[in-house]
Amino acid sequence: MNSNDYLDNCARVHTDLTDYQKILEKIDHLREKILKISHINPQLLLTENRKDVEYRVNFLHSVLEQNQKPQNTLYYQFVSDQDRKLVLTNDEMTNTFLKLTNNIKQNGIEIPLIIGKYNSKYVKTYHNYKGNKHWKKYENKTGYQIIDGAHRLSLALFLKLDSVPVKIYNPLFFKIPDFTEYICKKEKEYNKNIEF
Repeated sequence: MNSNDYLDNCARVHTDLTDYQKILEKIDHLREKILKISHINPQLLLTENRKDVEYRVNFLHSVLEQNQKPQNTLYYQFVSDQDRKLVLTNDEMTNTFLKLTNNIKQNGIEIPLIIGKYNSKYVKTYHNYKGNKHWKKYENKTGYQIIDGAHRLSLALFLKLDSVPVKIYNPLFFKIPDFTEYICKKEKEYNKNIEF
């Protein structure tokens, strides 16, 4: 797996699924492999429950344009958050993200983002906080949810790309994350940890 999709796949590991949910998820992964690639404006993929995308875009502006240390960004604090139990360390995440940035600047987005298409009026999202699952409904304004590709989407927004390659389908099983509510609860802590 190359850095173009490694970061996003790290976040897709689910450990609390029933056997039935695991089967549905495997079917979805198989469907992803055979889907045709299309292109879409990245602005259409921004949703209210994904404040983490904003963190990523701001990280790129801060580090690449304002020469800030990665440690002094909210994104770095977000990937340092021990409660999120990420596969990579904070430094590995930020270094891999910066390598991905250089790769996409040179070669474009080579691996399509995986996007869920939802036709309902609302989408049900969740986040874990202090050992408990919290659920929230959001109005389904765009009809889309990022399943895999938040880093690539952030780079497309940062680089002001007109379109990104995507594979879009109606997933049988996908837990839609609510990073906005999670970040709302943690942002004060993140700000305290930033060194000035």
